[in-house]
Amino acid sequence: MRLLKRLAEKVLIDDLRRLDKHIDKSIELHELKLRKLGELIKSLEAENNQLKRENATLETELRAIKQERIFSKRKKKSKRK
Repeated sequence: MRLLKRLAEKVLIDDLRRLDKHIDKSIELHELKLRKLGELIKSLEAENNQLKRENATLETELRAIKQERIFSKRKKKSKRK
């Protein structure tokens, strides 16, 4: 009976060790995925910031063009009179 009990304990301990290794590998894999997601987020944030700067520049240029057109139309109207 004691031999059977020790054998069962050994089997349980071996199973627990294998389970522990599996859990460790799973945790490492999830940590790696999280790091990759973090890097992707940083990259997307940088790209988003760059696009915001480009958008601001384009909006400024567009306002300048609109002002030029308004000024040009006023100039043409004043020449006609």
